Amino acid sequence: MEWTIAIPEIQNDPDRYFQRHLHMGAFLTAPIAGNDHTILPSADVDQAYTDYGPLLDALRGKRWVLEPHAIEATDTEVKANLFQVPGGYVVPITFGGNASSARVTLRHLKKKQGQRAWRSSVIHPGETDWSPMEVDDRGDYILMNVPLDRGCAMVKLSTSWMEPTKTYFTNEAVVTFGTTIPNGIFRYTLDGSVPTAQSPSYSGPISLREWTLVRMALFANNIQVGDLLTTDYVRVPLSPPEITPRSGIFEDTQSIEITPVQPEEPIIVRYTMDGTDPSADSPRYEGPFQIAEDAIIQARVFGPGTGPGECASATFRKRLSLPPNPDIYISDLEPVVSTVGYFETAKVDRSTQNKPIQLAGKHYEKGMGVSAHSELAYTLQPEFKAFVAVVGIDDEMIDFKPASVTFQVWTDDRLLEESPLMKPGQYWHLNVKLPEDAKRVRLIVTDGGDGIHGDHGDWANAGFVTH
Repeated sequence: MEWTIAIPEIQNDPDRYFQRHLHMGAFLTAPIAGNDHTILPSADVDQAYTDYGPLLDALRGKRWVLEPHAIEATDTEVKANLFQVPGGYVVPITFGGNASSARVTLRHLKKKQGQRAWRSSVIHPGETDWSPMEVDDRGDYILMNVPLDRGCAMVKLSTSWMEPTKTYFTNEAVVTFGTTIPNGIFRYTLDGSVPTAQSPSYSGPISLREWTLVRMALFANNIQVGDLLTTDYVRVPLSPPEITPRSGIFEDTQSIEITPVQPEEPIIVRYTMDGTDPSADSPRYEGPFQIAEDAIIQARVFGPGTGPGECASATFRKRLSLPPNPDIYISDLEPVVSTVGYFETAKVDRSTQNKPIQLAGKHYEKGMGVSAHSELAYTLQPEFKAFVAVVGIDDEMIDFKPASVTFQVWTDDRLLEESPLMKPGQYWHLNVKLPEDAKRVRLIVTDGGDGIHGDHGDWANAGFVTH
């Protein structure tokens, strides 16, 4: 397994990044929320892991085939490798660029006793099901013309197999076994023990409704002749639907769409707009709808034979009107507290990287640049009536998608206002009335709960209104 960090390649060219791992038979560490030493979850990163997940799954239990000329790709740009896995072999084919197919030769594949053929299938990035594929088995070697998509494919040559290959289910999994070895008997267990010649024999599909570890092997004359195959079938709740957009800031109205992730029928999506968990009595989603005020949308799927799915949540905030410019800018005052995360210092009228302040493409002459976690505190004067600012992540981090912050305005120990979670390219208006008895205003920038990397916040045009 390789440590996977937030480098531009996995975000800008995930195909190349994942295909390098497939070629070497290496697994990537999964995205971890709140961790600042590995890749963080995001829509694009999650999709890349989903696209390549079935190909990586095929490598489980792999062993390198260390034989001379075991595999040869005759196309110059294509790379290919050969691994032995329980039940047969897998062949990752990568870096095919725009090619539609690749010619590959395999040698030194060992057949089981009595085996007459291979079951061959192929899968590509973004697919969930394996498709049959013809190969030319000439005994000493195998010729393959492999279709490619995104320059990649995973080929599987099987002696025996267990299906479905998808190892999770929401209601029922119907498990079947298959083999290319004639006259064998499958023996299996459902309790995690290794099957023996005395274990139950397979006679037809096995229905599972609970988390079950299935193990099977092929026997002939009470002697095991096939590999031991093991699959952990896990019953999971229905996945939360996708709310589009996932969250956001809007001016007048915002269109909302909710899409179920799983295709089981009949599925009903129900939702709420006040942050409560949807129940069977909540409104049914019938199609895109508009909101014109702040909303916390919660949505979940209801399906037959299983409980309600997990909730999806998205928060939407309507941006306030642009506040007036302050009469007194905080960048012209001396803060009584100035703490900035990641060994930085607050920058006066500059971003935290000491560049001109810029939010969503607009430059600001006045403001304070910080990075999470940070606090700026100022002594309040009797004439200070309100605090105003335009806030957001500076455009110097516009291409760093994991960046996220929130801005908070406190007086003494009272939270007066908090921005929504801010991502690069977004901005928010603050116009906060100050209590007459307050002694100090505290301006806090948090990391949004997912680590401090890239969290460069600007308090632009920030200051106090005196009238």
